[in-house]
Amino acid sequence: AAAVEKRFGVRRIDRATLAAWRAEAGRTTHVLDVRTPEEYAAGHLPGSGSAPGGQLVQAIDRWVGTRGARLVLVDDGMTRAIMTAHWLLQLGWEAAVLDNPLAGQALETGGSEPDLPAAISPAEASLRLSEGAAAIVIGSSAAFRRAHPPGAVWSIRPRLDRLPAAVRGARQIVVFAENEAVGELAADDLSEMTGAETVLAAGGVAAWQAAGLPVAASPDDPPDSERIDFVFWNHDRHDGNQAAMRAYLQWELDLPGEVARDGLAGFRVAP
Repeated sequence: AAAVEKRFGVRRIDRATLAAWRAEAGRTTHVLDVRTPEEYAAGHLPGSGSAPGGQLVQAIDRWVGTRGARLVLVDDGMTRAIMTAHWLLQLGWEAAVLDNPLAGQALETGGSEPDLPAAISPAEASLRLSEGAAAIVIGSSAAFRRAHPPGAVWSIRPRLDRLPAAVRGARQIVVFAENEAVGELAADDLSEMTGAETVLAAGGVAAWQAAGLPVAASPDDPPDSERIDFVFWNHDRHDGNQAAMRAYLQWELDLPGEVARDGLAGFRVAP
């Protein structure tokens, strides 16, 4: 780790620098704890988020939604923070490591899931649906195919604007979500987009089923062409394997040109 830190110029900062960055107007600073979620829950810096290092590098958009943000990494052993930082630097991010981050600090315990507003019970959700409310399910398309409240429509948050007119025109919308934090965000989006009273069903479809309420299955809905939440390998398909593989290979061939046209890539790969 020391050799990597030196080779890639990984910067260490102190708490005074972090405080100044956090207070700076017009620039976002994320403090990300790259240890395991269990270590994070046992004690972490207030205001930091749990982002295990390997996952952070591979799927940074799960934690960081601001282009050009500063990323300050926390790890009591330093090694994981340094190794994560050197990959983030090559990906074009401004990443630094907080030196001796936990020593002498008042730590918080618990997970990083946000506190959510109260959601309605499955029984209340059932009553609202019987009175004409629309229902959408935010989550896995495969799980939706297996079971969902009758009449519900599947979606993911980026595609809420593509919901059927009957849903967008409803006076009330009930949101069922595998991840309630995502569901709450989707409910807020729908309220702004439609003006409908939008509520979250506590526990999602799993709680609905546990309450003994009816579910429907739809083996072909949503169709494969709409299931952008799912990566199809050839053995997952029943037909169209060759066309799917050709389309995938063409996507790979076209990717460098797409990145260049986008103009937003900032890789700094070290020799």
